Amino acid sequence: MHDYDSDIDYEEYVTIDCGVYYIVGSDDFNSWNENSSLWEESYWVNSDWYGTGWAVYESLGYEGYNMTMRDLYHRISWEEDVREICDETYGADEDVDDLLLFEIPIPAGVALAGIYDTNFRGMEEYVWDYEEYQEHNGDWHGIGETLWRYNYRPPNHECGPCGAFNVNFEFETISWSYHSGGWVGGDGESILSISVNDIYPGYEYRLIAYFTMAPVVSLE
Repeated sequence: MHDYDSDIDYEEYVTIDCGVYYIVGSDDFNSWNENSSLWEESYWVNSDWYGTGWAVYESLGYEGYNMTMRDLYHRISWEEDVREICDETYGADEDVDDLLLFEIPIPAGVALAGIYDTNFRGMEEYVWDYEEYQEHNGDWHGIGETLWRYNYRPPNHECGPCGAFNVNFEFETISWSYHSGGWVGGDGESILSISVNDIYPGYEYRLIAYFTMAPVVSLE
């Protein structure tokens, strides 16, 4: 680390304060700039006003807000371990696939089928999300009321809007379709596995699925 006051380079261990990466758009920053229309956003979302934010905090007398510490935090900001700890959006554009959600045990002598026709769609996928979005500096910010919705716009994802998520079914290692897979089950006990794809961190999801059951009669 370089100390500008003494013009000396030295090594020193410091404790990372994640709050320093979220000063732009904070109450103190906006109080300094009454006309500010900046969103409260992290250094990694928009660093254009980061230096100004540090100067504001330094002028307000906050301890540790000086040129030396600003340079340190700036240089380590893109380190993976720093982002994992401090960046709330780190990895937010990466979805999770093949996530096992539930396993339905099917008793011996019972068969299951999905319910899907012109009169009733027996499976629905929802995501808890905003009513609409506004774009700001290339990013989308949710506004309005949050409700369970069929579609949404995950951060940094180029779809607008995306479906809530995708569902896969597997019966005894065989892929099965809820809509057109027919009956599954049989003489012995079996399991229908449900997995989901396109799951993003920071969201709540809901899956509702109805099944019809019927007895299985062995033919000898």
